[in-house]
Amino acid sequence: MTDDITGALGGDSSVDDEEDQARFQRVSAQLKVAFQALSGSDAAGSDLPDEEKPEWHRRLIAITNSSKHDLATAEKRLERYWDDWEAVTGTRPTSP
Repeated sequence: MTDDITGALGGDSSVDDEEDQARFQRVSAQLKVAFQALSGSDAAGSDLPDEEKPEWHRRLIAITNSSKHDLATAEKRLERYWDDWEAVTGTRPTSP
């Protein structure tokens, strides 16, 4: 799945400097964790009501799309996503 996320973000070749490369790696890793948690690969994902999951999924897609143009903004949006996730589920998934 990491390759899918990396491809969705435009691949490593679209990242110019070391700071952007580090941000790219953080965002892609966190998106992978988020999609896995939402799909139920994480216990916290089962705490979400089924009727709310499409909205969480839509948010992740929007973050993925924004990351193609502005990694810094995507990283901030992803942090807000995790804050909201934690407020609903009581926990934040960690990297596998």
